[in-house]
Amino acid sequence: MKLSSFTFIVTDDCNFYCEYCPQKKEKKFISVDLIKRAIDFFYPLMENNASVGFYGGEPLLCFNAIREAVIYFKKKNFPAKPVDFSITTNGSLLNEEVLEFLNQNRFSVILSFDGFAHNISRKKDDFNSIVDLINNIRKCSQIELETNSVFTPGTVRYLAESIHFIIELGVKKIRYVLSTIEKWNEEALIEFESELEKVVNIIVTYYKKNGSIPVSNFKKKTPEKGLFTCTAGKDRMAITPDGKIWGCYQFHEYFKGKEKMNEYSKYFFGDLDYFIDHYKTIYPEILPNYADLRIDNFSTGKTYCFLCGDIEYCEVCPVYTAHSNSILGKIPAWVCKINKIKKKMKKDFLRKIQEK
Repeated sequence: MKLSSFTFIVTDDCNFYCEYCPQKKEKKFISVDLIKRAIDFFYPLMENNASVGFYGGEPLLCFNAIREAVIYFKKKNFPAKPVDFSITTNGSLLNEEVLEFLNQNRFSVILSFDGFAHNISRKKDDFNSIVDLINNIRKCSQIELETNSVFTPGTVRYLAESIHFIIELGVKKIRYVLSTIEKWNEEALIEFESELEKVVNIIVTYYKKNGSIPVSNFKKKTPEKGLFTCTAGKDRMAITPDGKIWGCYQFHEYFKGKEKMNEYSKYFFGDLDYFIDHYKTIYPEILPNYADLRIDNFSTGKTYCFLCGDIEYCEVCPVYTAHSNSILGKIPAWVCKINKIKKKMKKDFLRKIQEK
């Protein structure tokens, strides 16, 4: 193990009920003792500047535990081997005290904000509050802000204007995600392509004026050929509120309530204390199952992905798509269409920014 990323899933509870969220909420909260035992074991296995993320549910429901985790990390050999802290939050609990703490500890804040789809998807009337919050976060010089916007077939029509609005707010790191909870029909796919074409024009104009790309999905790089392989377990690990170890937080979400599935034992590294005592045998036994989660082993149900001419440009998280069909490695046909649209628009973007 040599970890570049470690996630503390500090709670399964959340104060929001977003329509696209796959998580099953539970009143589970991580203990400070569990955090410290995890740090004692995993910190020596982390690379310099490894990413340490705090995730939920809504992680700020456990703010005191997060604060204790940061303090404990800094009692370790932190100056010689620092880590980078991040938190994914809906922003509702980001008060002045929390912001000051995040700023002092140079956190990356991934703020869930769905633009003009926000109040629809979140079932909360807090659009204006989030806009005010973004302005306050931008005043914190040591916080790196990223917004994460999720769109469904019913809200994708807001994609372009939402991206443009968030750019106008001064956010320099923006990511959009498409929900896979419900099926994308042909009408929704056509609307997505139309919206993404508008996004391309927006960020091309921005790039030519500012020399940077604010939307992470379009970061400037020529697509490199290569087969996508899930790196969960290999360089990433996650711990749940009750001390279970997974290769990535996505597996915790997917397997919750599915303990009787045969696949559960294939990806579960065990409870923390058991893993600490037996990791030399458990880790090499479980890791190959994660390594098999590569795109040439996936299929759509009708055909195998290795037969697709676009396979070397395709990246599909096997767990994220499984929320729609409950089968790891089976990619819905409409996800393939989404990826082809993304590839087409990425090529169009790269072509346009190279034009004089």
